[in-house]
Amino acid sequence: MYMVFLMVGIVVMCGLLCFSELIVQIWDKADARSRAARRPVYAAPARVPAKVTRLPVPGSLPDREAIGKICSLSDHFADHFQKVVNS
Repeated sequence: MYMVFLMVGIVVMCGLLCFSELIVQIWDKADARSRAARRPVYAAPARVPAKVTRLPVPGSLPDREAIGKICSLSDHFADHFQKVVNS
């Protein structure tokens, strides 16, 4: 007798799962139809990037020798600083 109740319970559970799946499928189809019926919303036009204005800068770029001197000076300072820290 318990076997019959168990089988009926399994059949009822499967029926409920199939019924809920059927409801979800109907809901999705109705939602897809309502989305297709709406007109698409157009996005706002893209913003135009700001124009870059060039500012006149007096003077010229430093020459390579001056840059090399600055780099060697910073290397000299780094070496001296390391010696001070290690002592």
